[in-house]
Amino acid sequence: MKSKHYIWTFALLGLTACGSEADSVMPGIVEEEPIQVIPNKNIPIQFGLSEQANTRADGTYYVEGHDNNVIPAGRKVGVFGYYQGYEEWETSPMKADFFYNEPMTVEAPLSDETKTTYLTYSPLRFWPNGNENGKEEMLSFYAYYPYVEDAAAATALGLEMTKEKFLLGQGEFVFTCKDKASEQIDFMISDLDKDQKRSDYLDGDKRVPITFYHQLSRILININIDPATETIIDSDNNATVVTKPRVYDQITEVKVVGVHKRATFIPSKIEERAKWEIPLNDNPIRLVGDVTVDNLPGTNQNLVGSPETALLLIPQRCQQETHKIVIKLHKVGQGTEDNDENYKTFPVALTDLWLSGRDYEYNFRVSETDELQDTTDFRGNAGIPEDGGLITNS
Repeated sequence: MKSKHYIWTFALLGLTACGSEADSVMPGIVEEEPIQVIPNKNIPIQFGLSEQANTRADGTYYVEGHDNNVIPAGRKVGVFGYYQGYEEWETSPMKADFFYNEPMTVEAPLSDETKTTYLTYSPLRFWPNGNENGKEEMLSFYAYYPYVEDAAAATALGLEMTKEKFLLGQGEFVFTCKDKASEQIDFMISDLDKDQKRSDYLDGDKRVPITFYHQLSRILININIDPATETIIDSDNNATVVTKPRVYDQITEVKVVGVHKRATFIPSKIEERAKWEIPLNDNPIRLVGDVTVDNLPGTNQNLVGSPETALLLIPQRCQQETHKIVIKLHKVGQGTEDNDENYKTFPVALTDLWLSGRDYEYNFRVSETDELQDTTDFRGNAGIPEDGGLITNS
């Protein structure tokens, strides 16, 4: 039954919609409050970002977090659409052949009050209106961000996909983490809007809601260099705290070493959760290395975790032997030659489990006694399963 209207449906794309096989009460609508099908009326397929979707993306491709809570106008998302005929999503694997990586542009919100954000694309397509034995033709959709236009963009963004993977289901994405914070992107995947029907969108302005979720872990690092102080007691036994020169005057390097930088993201399938697959040692796509905070503060300034200094990393379990935060400080009054006399390096081992869409904030204090103190309040993920249900090896 699935193929009966298949060719007919695709003849409609960007053109007009033919008449429905039923022009009375829609399936599932009670007789007391019928919704009438209007024969030959074209109902465009339109999309909008839901309130949950408009989070943590700024004027570049990476996380903002607090102040700017919408994907900026003019950016594009990629949409996949699946023609199902009369079959529900769970009954048969579907192909992304209604939309394959369709670019849709984020428009400016209609108002500050509603924060309603529309997606636009061209040519506009229309809902199929076949109706057979009380069942309507159905479509399913989901989206990702940022949009990858071609092979050059895939390399530049570190986000690749193979069309063959989308012939049966939601496909998969190979993500490669960039080396520097300033180059990293905010990779997001939306919910699957499955089994969508024309009767749900008879109001011509109703839109398919796209709800995005962040698939990377965000690492924020704060470093406070305390000034050295000395308490002086005068003859009247009054105490005065005197600030002495700092031991260090600049943070010159902050990086996280030993991290998995390439992995495969598989959107949720039937009866399965979305997951990241971390390559094993013999897998040719395996990539382990360092990522660097490159927007460091100037002389005599502390590092405050912010969108500009955040690291967006693949969710993974940190191993104490390999995963470390490395902080390098310049000593006051010393030269710039890279040696132990001029700089001091502090490695801090990590044992945390980083999960998708979560923030992990690490706080450090350099004391006046020339020591690095870890003042992070929260470590690990209490109450979360060992792998979080998200990380596997392949």
